[in-house]
Amino acid sequence: MDVSAVVGERADAWMDLAAERGVEVRADVAQGLAARLPDGVLEQVIDNLVDNAVAAAGTVPPGIVPLVVVGAERADGRVRISVTDSGPGMGDDEKAHAFDRFWRSPTSEPGAGSGLGLAIVRRLVEAAAGEVRLEDRPDGPGLRAVVSLPRA
Repeated sequence: MDVSAVVGERADAWMDLAAERGVEVRADVAQGLAARLPDGVLEQVIDNLVDNAVAAAGTVPPGIVPLVVVGAERADGRVRISVTDSGPGMGDDEKAHAFDRFWRSPTSEPGAGSGLGLAIVRRLVEAAAGEVRLEDRPDGPGLRAVVSLPRA
């Protein structure tokens, strides 16, 4: 799978919808990245992560730019895909449960989502011999989802 192309295409696909919600989506994708994945898996993983990130970035307080950056790079002999938002982020306890089925953040909008998106992401990524984690955004408020996959 051409990871660079898929990540770039999915970021482009989200730009208009995110803009309607007042959120900017940017892509920061290294070229020439490849991983072994079944058709459609990477698209579903990215779409779930970007959907969550756009929702979070859309809740930022005044003065913070509502932004989602979708990235892909080589790291430690693997392909690393990241989706970073400028939303409110999550506490350590929330991050520990975010991949649990049906778990929803106490701060999430009532009735928005089923709590399955990140659980599905984890299952798909692990089935492809990968790993996924959530971490604090390093340069301000927000959250970064990081998917690490074996290179093809």
